[in-house]
Amino acid sequence: MKKQLIAVGLAGVLTVPSIALADATLYGSFRTGLGFSSGDGAGDAEVMNFGSRFGIRGSSEVSEGLTASYNLEYGFNSSNLSGVSGRHAAIGLSGGFGSITLGQTNTATQNHYNSVHHAPWWFGTDGHSKASRQARKVSYASSVGAVGFQIDRYTDANGTATIEFGASAAAGPVNVGVAHWTTEDYDGTSNPVQVMIAGSSAHKVTDDADRKLVYECSETALNDADTKVCSGSGATAETTDMKLAKMEAADDATEKMSFTGFVISAGLAGMNLAVAIGSEDHGDPDNPDTEKIDESKTDVSIVTLSGSIADSGVSYAVQMTDSDMTGDSDATAMDPSQTVVSLTSDLGGGASLVFEHVAKKGDAPDASLIGLVVNF
Repeated sequence: MKKQLIAVGLAGVLTVPSIALADATLYGSFRTGLGFSSGDGAGDAEVMNFGSRFGIRGSSEVSEGLTASYNLEYGFNSSNLSGVSGRHAAIGLSGGFGSITLGQTNTATQNHYNSVHHAPWWFGTDGHSKASRQARKVSYASSVGAVGFQIDRYTDANGTATIEFGASAAAGPVNVGVAHWTTEDYDGTSNPVQVMIAGSSAHKVTDDADRKLVYECSETALNDADTKVCSGSGATAETTDMKLAKMEAADDATEKMSFTGFVISAGLAGMNLAVAIGSEDHGDPDNPDTEKIDESKTDVSIVTLSGSIADSGVSYAVQMTDSDMTGDSDATAMDPSQTVVSLTSDLGGGASLVFEHVAKKGDAPDASLIGLVVNF
C-alpha cells in the first residue's frame, strides 16, 4: 500500500521539505494463539496475543547520495483489541557517512547481539534487562569494511541517560557480535517512599536517597510495603538530620548499571549454533559513597541451536539459558535459567503455525503456546 505524500523532519539536526516517498509500505503481523502453563499456579488455556503489530515505513532519495526514511509501528492485542502500544517511531537520514536515526527504534544491543542468538519465537531471552527498543534515542550506524557498528544515546522519562554500543561482522558462515551499555544514576528520583525513624514518620524522600539512609542505619528492618523502617537506639530524630545530611552529600555520586556481551554463531551442516555470554552489573561497589543494599552481578550464558527439517517447511530452535546472580535478588529483572523448544511450520502465503515450550528452573511454572501467525 502506497501513500503519495509524507513530511519528514529531522528535529534538532536539519529539516527536509515535504517530499514524495514512493516506497511507503504498510505492513503487519497478526500473532494469536493458545497459551497455557503447567506446574504450580497453572491455569486453563487462554486465547492470547503474542506480539501482533502493524506499521508503515518508507524512504526516498532527497538528493544525490542522501536518503530520508521513516518507520511508525504499533503493537496491538489481537485477542481482544484492548490496547495499542507504540513500538517504533523513528526518522533518519543515510548516505556515505552512515545513518543517523532519531526516535524510538531498535538498540545497538538488539541489532548486534540479541539478533545473532535470539532464535526462539516468543519465550527466548536476550540475557539482560534492557528492552530491545528505546525511546528518546539518537543513533548513529555505519560500517568499516566487514564490521558494522551502532552507537546510541537515549534517556528514560526521568532524564537518566544510557550510552550503548554494538558491533558485528560476518565471515562466511561465522557471525560475531559484541555489545555494551552503561546507565548512570539509574535509580533517579521516580519512586518516593516514606521513611520511618524510631517508629514515627520523618521524611518522604526518593527511593534512591532512602536506600542510602537505610544502608547507614546500623540496625534495619524492611517491611513489604513502600515504607522503610530504621530501628535501634541510634535511630532518633536527632540523628535523622545527620543521616540525611550525609545522604545529600553522597547524592552527587552516581550509581551505575552496565552490561557487556559477546556472541558467536556458525552454520554447521544445515544448522546454526550460537553461543552468547554476558555480564550485567548493578551498583558501584568500588565507590564507598554510593554503596547500596541492592548491588548485584549477573552472569548469563546462552546456547541456541536452530535450523530446518529437510524439505518439510518446518524450522526449529532450541535455546538453553543459564544465569548466575550474586548480590541482591531484587536488583535485576532478567529471565531465570530456562530451556526453550520452538517449532515453526510455514503454511505459505505469509502464514505459519508455531509451537513453543519453555521449562524454567526454580518455582516459575513451565509454559507452552500454539500460535497462528499471518504476515502482510
